Amino acid sequence: MIFDVFCKIVRGELSQEGIVYQDDDFIVKKDINPQAPVHVIIFPKKHIFGMHDATAEMLGKAMVLSDKVAQQLGIADKGY
Repeated sequence: MIFDVFCKIVRGELSQEGIVYQDDDFIVKKDINPQAPVHVIIFPKKHIFGMHDATAEMLGKAMVLSDKVAQQLGIADKGY
């Protein structure tokens, strides 16, 4: 299952290479098959099975984090 990869990254079982940001709740990692010049994936450290498991707080934090990372990567004014 594709989500197993993210769980293994969170547990440190797969390469930590390409991580551009990490905090207590989220990891932001460069996509290994990028579809754009800058392509990162934001995923929670807490395992969720689908959108029905996501909280408004988690989703809001991910949105704020996306802007923070876009600023860090210098693409905030380019659209993301």
